[in-house]
Amino acid sequence: MKKKCERVQQLSTFLSENKDKNSAKEVIDLLFPPDNEELSNLRGIMAKLMEENDTRSQLYTKFIDYIRTIPYGKNTLRVMTLMGSKGLDADHVYILGCNAGNIPGENRSAYLSDYEYKREQRRLLYVGFTRAKKSLTVTWSQWIPFQQAKGHYTHTIMTRRLNGKVYGKVGMCPFLQGLSGIQWE
Repeated sequence: MKKKCERVQQLSTFLSENKDKNSAKEVIDLLFPPDNEELSNLRGIMAKLMEENDTRSQLYTKFIDYIRTIPYGKNTLRVMTLMGSKGLDADHVYILGCNAGNIPGENRSAYLSDYEYKREQRRLLYVGFTRAKKSLTVTWSQWIPFQQAKGHYTHTIMTRRLNGKVYGKVGMCPFLQGLSGIQWE
């Protein structure tokens, strides 16, 4: 799992460094080099989806739509929102990013009071928890890039600089803080 998370971080950094590249073909060549055998299947899928003059954003949308059409098998990893998990279950459930500021996020509803919004967010997290048949893993970060924290309205407790980048220290989701009988690792 750690290697997968590191790979996601590498991709995130890569995309940040290449955000000025808007051509879909250019992005495919950068993300899925023709000489990388491990990525040849993904490169082929992206090439089939791409049309002439597609932007990076258009290709991304097509790829997400394509992923949604792939049938689920017994050994399929399903990635979804908490809301998208309603009515489903799985042997193993991973809920990522349970930081204060993510859950509950900012109330952007014109119809719900802050109290009602927090209750709804708590219910949604409960839905996610109850999808697990065998195991439930909940994660949160202690340190996230400061600009990411600002962009997601995540309140930081303090900041620190690491390798020239500023990181904000964030807290655990307040819904999780009061749980008893749980061993946090």
